[in-house]
Amino acid sequence: MRGRACTSRWYVVGAANAGADEPLVTAELLADASTIAPGATFTLGVRLKTPDGWHVYWKHPGDTGMATEVALALPKGFTAGPLQFPVPQRFTQTGEIVDFGYAGEVMLLVEVTAPKHLPPGRVELQADVTWMVCADEECIPGQAKVSLTLAAAETPVAANAELFARWRKAMPVSPAAEKLQAVTSGRPGRGGETTTVTVTLSGPSLPAGASVAYAPPGGYAVTAATVESRKGRAVVTLTVRAQKDLPPGNRMLEVLVLYKGPDGASRAVRVCLGPDKPPVNNPDSKGRTP
Repeated sequence: MRGRACTSRWYVVGAANAGADEPLVTAELLADASTIAPGATFTLGVRLKTPDGWHVYWKHPGDTGMATEVALALPKGFTAGPLQFPVPQRFTQTGEIVDFGYAGEVMLLVEVTAPKHLPPGRVELQADVTWMVCADEECIPGQAKVSLTLAAAETPVAANAELFARWRKAMPVSPAAEKLQAVTSGRPGRGGETTTVTVTLSGPSLPAGASVAYAPPGGYAVTAATVESRKGRAVVTLTVRAQKDLPPGNRMLEVLVLYKGPDGASRAVRVCLGPDKPPVNNPDSKGRTP
């Protein structure tokens, strides 16, 4: 049975300045179109580059660090969907500290829809970003503003097709998209409850050595997480505590099961859980996130 898809508040990472002439991390705002048409949907991407040995953080950083965030500024009439994070890397440090983030290069994506009545001209898009970038035991917080100007006309013009295709391919997918069966037991609780949630993935394409990342919404804390993994099967067990004054609504806990694909690339399947969401017992036949 399918429930609502995972949603997240805005996150993104930007350029950090370590006090040198050049920024430690560079960021730029890109689009898969150079010209947008009235009512058209296009994709924005924030591309980040870090030097060797440094990384920025996923929406849930793990044991240390700080989640990266963005405040997106759109012209009147434009709307945006949820920010999409590629599969994060797992960083293990001394003392069994585990963090999740990105080293080298990453691009975060979001779909934007232009208003139906969009006059010809120039359109400016902006984002105020905050981040933390770390290497070993050194971390540098910072902030930046990135911007992009596009043309508006009746006929759209595509841009950066190869770059955006590469990062779309790097996004987490549903279990069904990987021909895996997902079964969940338990769900996050309410009002101070502590519950146990289990996610079991199975299928011949699943390799051994899977790990887990999770992004709890505000009001939840994951106090313990274990993974039992072998070829063809991975069992994730989470202990989830809800705050006593948990706000009403469908609060979603996003769980990623991480593993290496046949080509050696990092992959992840995503399952969303919540107090109002029925357990998952069957994959979506169309490959959509449950």
